[in-house]
Amino acid sequence: MQAARIRILPLLPAVMVWCWRCGIGAEQTGLPHTQKLNFQSWCCRVEGNQNKPRIMAGLAKTPGNHLVFVKAKTDSHNLFQWIYNSADIDGSRFVWARDLGDAENAN
Repeated sequence: MQAARIRILPLLPAVMVWCWRCGIGAEQTGLPHTQKLNFQSWCCRVEGNQNKPRIMAGLAKTPGNHLVFVKAKTDSHNLFQWIYNSADIDGSRFVWARDLGDAENAN
């Protein structure tokens, strides 16, 4: 007995139009995939905050190593809060860390 074969190629344009319409409908109704939620993907890239390069340029003018504490964002629509450092943290002049409050930061 042979398995039934579905010819996908003739259905492809209809499926593509359906996906496109679903995306437009979701955007118009304000569903969570829309740009307001700061998702980063191939379709909707939002440029991030440019404060880090500005702060690093200012700190580069002062001698020594620097530990920079970053407060968490309070915006409920901002799902991605990344703080990243270079691979060699011990050899870095700048290390970025999440602010955990005075007591925890002292550790």
